[in-house]
Amino acid sequence: MRTRRLVLVLVVLALTLGVLTAGPAIAAEQAPAIPFTAATVTQTADGYDVTWKAPSSAGAVKVYAGTDPTDVGTTDQVGSGKSSGTVHVIGLAAAPRWYFELDPAKGGSLVTADHSLHLASAPNFRDVGGYRTGDGKWVKVGLLYRSDGLDALTDADIATLQGLGVKLVCDLRTDTERSSKPDKEIPGSASEAINIIGEDPLVAQLTSAITSGDKAAQEQFLGNGKAERLLVDGGRNLVSGTIPLEQYQVFFSRIEDPSNLPTVMHCSAGKDRTGWASAAVLTALGVPRSTVMQDYLVSNDYLKAKNDKTLAQTAALIDRSLLDPVLTVRKEYLDASFSEVKAKYKTFDKYLAAVGVDRADAKKLKAELLAG
Repeated sequence: MRTRRLVLVLVVLALTLGVLTAGPAIAAEQAPAIPFTAATVTQTADGYDVTWKAPSSAGAVKVYAGTDPTDVGTTDQVGSGKSSGTVHVIGLAAAPRWYFELDPAKGGSLVTADHSLHLASAPNFRDVGGYRTGDGKWVKVGLLYRSDGLDALTDADIATLQGLGVKLVCDLRTDTERSSKPDKEIPGSASEAINIIGEDPLVAQLTSAITSGDKAAQEQFLGNGKAERLLVDGGRNLVSGTIPLEQYQVFFSRIEDPSNLPTVMHCSAGKDRTGWASAAVLTALGVPRSTVMQDYLVSNDYLKAKNDKTLAQTAALIDRSLLDPVLTVRKEYLDASFSEVKAKYKTFDKYLAAVGVDRADAKKLKAELLAG
């Protein structure tokens, strides 16, 4: 029991310190398949690099830019190329976010964007969309976002998020975390507390041990590989723990409702509780495991500056080797969650059923969040 409590403590600590009528059937006209096998957008110092790859049969590709992901339009063509290529886009006006539509001569078009919002006050704020599924569909951009804490949002960043039309913020943190660092309000959006892991009094004890520089307590909780093992166990608990199962069910019910989209989900660092939420959604949509892992691990890049600052500020209080495994994400942490799915539920569909997502729900989710 004490080990499970410590697991929950470490998960919290890791985030807190990142402080379908009767009648004859009529076949619906199906949209043409999207031919692109890869597409990325990267913000540069003076604009964006838009890169794509498709079979030569797709023909020439036109690139358009717009600020509405549901209607990029064809009035602002910013480039073109062969079936695979890159264009460097410059001269776009200031906007909350730019989206790019790749329009091939043959096949369906694809709307994509830079994953990151590049928010100074929430560096791990990024789009869960923009990934290709195993059957060739694409997760739509501009509907579901993941982030670290929203308590330090600047006025400029709040304006950017308001410009995205965010309808719902799912706050996955504990009551204590929310009280300590309440979210800044995003005008036009509602907020819902979805406490993924509940509360544990040991959190205060461990936090105190770190901030006070109690070396003995730190070594007791985190030394000799204990931090890594506890985060692995924490990944398992996010999948099969009673409270996480209940709370992820609430989360999935919210994003299944199109009136709640766009939705932002976040915890404190946006890497563990939010990390599994994102991994579970992407897997439910059919995104390959390798891509899901890529999305998970990139938190280390987005959070690097923030984590380096934390490590520098606590250098005199705790050894970096003890704190680093808590502040970062590692492949074995997410592997532990997927291993728990296999051990506890056998298949991912059965895990989804455990969090209230039956086949009809999964179909609805795919219809809402996938293109192609």
